Amino acid sequence: LAKVEKTAALLVLNRVPPRSSAAAEIAEEAHKLGVPVATTTLGNRVALASALNAGLGITEFQSSGSATTEVSALAAEILTVLRAQ
Repeated sequence: LAKVEKTAALLVLNRVPPRSSAAAEIAEEAHKLGVPVATTTLGNRVALASALNAGLGITEFQSSGSATTEVSALAAEILTVLRAQ
């Protein structure tokens, strides 16, 4: 879809289970297809669902924790990609 629309894309693996090779397998297949994959992944975090349920972003919901760290790292990675374009 990104190629058709002539726009940049970045695949973000979300709800990644902690002990599974599925994320690595998906990333490998995406790379084979030439799809850029974010280095940062988002784990399957209860805090993300709780923040959504509260109508808040994760950094509003909790100032520290795994989910906050992952989302902050993803935001930084996306900004780096955008600035490089």
